[in-house]
Amino acid sequence: MYCWFASPQDRALNQTKCLPLYSQDDGTIFGWYQVSTVNAAASPTVTLDDYTINGKYCASGLAYPISDNSAKCTSMKTVTFGSSSTPLDFPYACDPTNYNNKCHINFNVDSDDSTYAAAGNRAFVQVPCRCSLGGPKDPMGFCQSILGSDTYAEAVAELSNVLGSSSCHTLDRNDMRAQKD
Repeated sequence: MYCWFASPQDRALNQTKCLPLYSQDDGTIFGWYQVSTVNAAASPTVTLDDYTINGKYCASGLAYPISDNSAKCTSMKTVTFGSSSTPLDFPYACDPTNYNNKCHINFNVDSDDSTYAAAGNRAFVQVPCRCSLGGPKDPMGFCQSILGSDTYAEAVAELSNVLGSSSCHTLDRNDMRAQKD
């Protein structure tokens, strides 16, 4: 469970409710809250943190804004790198030598939401390419996040099962050493 806005009306009233983690299918609508403050006044930039925190209600782990107070659960469509439109295959290998080139997590946006989602970066999120730590023999890197992918959805489903089935104290639920007790 986590505290979030169960509906756009709850978001407008700033009322949170206990919601089950990673439980809702694509298309579920609930309250959106932009947690980042990057250019919040002028032209809001939606960050990975915004997508991740709002997406905790969704089985895929990803939600996008459909209005200032509403979000919709969705899944990853493709991952691309830099200016290329060619989709990357899992595990989303990229070249980390130029920090300005980012991975783009593109997600499914319903046609009803396309006008609002087209403004700014509401239909994708950019994440850096990180080194693979393979040394000089393996100069490739990998996209920092796979938010919204099938692999991510499987991982958060397992995490949700562990956290939901545990009788650990609330403060110990994210501590895997405490889970062993």
